[in-house]
Amino acid sequence: MNKYEKDKWVAKQLIDEMFLIAGHPDITYEDVIDRKDAWYQQWTMTVKQNEQWKQAGIKILQREYRWPKYKAAKEMDMMSLCYGLKFSDYEI
Repeated sequence: MNKYEKDKWVAKQLIDEMFLIAGHPDITYEDVIDRKDAWYQQWTMTVKQNEQWKQAGIKILQREYRWPKYKAAKEMDMMSLCYGLKFSDYEI
């Protein structure tokens, strides 16, 4: 598996995990990969679910890339910012 294929496979794992944790098990990476709209705003997750997803993602990134926890955490923060579902219970 080359780097591009591995990156794509890991992204699939992270997005599938996000939908599973957010309570949308019928939605998968394949459903959203080719969409050019803001698909991540169509579904919601709670702040707690987002934290659970980031923790699960950190473990996936550490396992697949052998990254230290701080690097995996930084990457998951960016994934959450760019592709995380909108929050249903966020309060300012």
